[in-house]
Amino acid sequence: MHSTIARVPTVSPRRNWAHYLVRLSLLLGGVVTCALWWFDPISAGLDSPGAVLTAAGRVAGLVGAYLALVQLLLLARLPWLERAVGFDRLTGWHRGLGTNVVLVLVVHVLLVTAGLAATERHAPWSSLVEIVATYPDMLAAVAGMALFLAVAVTSARFARRRLSYEVWYLVHLSAYLAVALAFFHQISSGADFVTDPKARAVWVAWYAVVAGVVLWWRVALPARRWFRHAITVERVVRETPDTVSVWLRGRNLAELDARPGQFLLWRFVTVGHLWTAHPYSLSAPVDGHRMRITIKDSGDHSGAAAHLHRGVP
Repeated sequence: MHSTIARVPTVSPRRNWAHYLVRLSLLLGGVVTCALWWFDPISAGLDSPGAVLTAAGRVAGLVGAYLALVQLLLLARLPWLERAVGFDRLTGWHRGLGTNVVLVLVVHVLLVTAGLAATERHAPWSSLVEIVATYPDMLAAVAGMALFLAVAVTSARFARRRLSYEVWYLVHLSAYLAVALAFFHQISSGADFVTDPKARAVWVAWYAVVAGVVLWWRVALPARRWFRHAITVERVVRETPDTVSVWLRGRNLAELDARPGQFLLWRFVTVGHLWTAHPYSLSAPVDGHRMRITIKDSGDHSGAAAHLHRGVP
């Protein structure tokens, strides 16, 4: 089964302009996010060290949550976004932001805790327990933060070398759940939203848009294509000792408008392939009902391609 097509990147003046436009749009989104705090009347009360720490923590939380949404959007497989920036560059942005997003969220937790401790003259640990125990939806937020930390730890080089791609992928997939769990405490406990219906409406709208984009382009559309094209393995041909060609059969394949050299993300519904998708290039022209990918054994997933059976979707 294929999820989507990513064309071979080409450089053009138009694409370069589009690339900078996307950067500007993301920056403006960050500015709007910070403005939600700036125009909140509560932000004017910076009359003590505790209030300053809390305000800085609120800003860090807003920015961290916004960047988490950007992370999801970058790999949501939006066609216009991939054409404007390129899938390779989007992946690079996503990778570069990853750990930094988690660090900003950790700073949010530390600053808010320190702010409450300074205001109430309590020990930081006591203030952290108070926040978790008494603020609405904080248990869900703690669970979300734990998932974010797991994603960050498994992204480190020392962990990445020791984990299989399948385990790494499943951990990173939990980032979607982490974003959802963190959302609820923002609305019920976030000072920027509790007393400001307009700011709350903007924030909810942003989450709704990103959720809709992800569900459509990452879930609904691939499922629709899977049923429409009904691609299955026809045969596997050994080309060299470490390379195989996988011939696939399906319906209406010309609609994909795919050409040799373009890659698709492939997820085969069988053991060793179901939970991960890998990019493999087309190695032959696509006709109405047949296509071919050629795979070199370079890991668990690619090596298992030699054992695909006829009829595997």
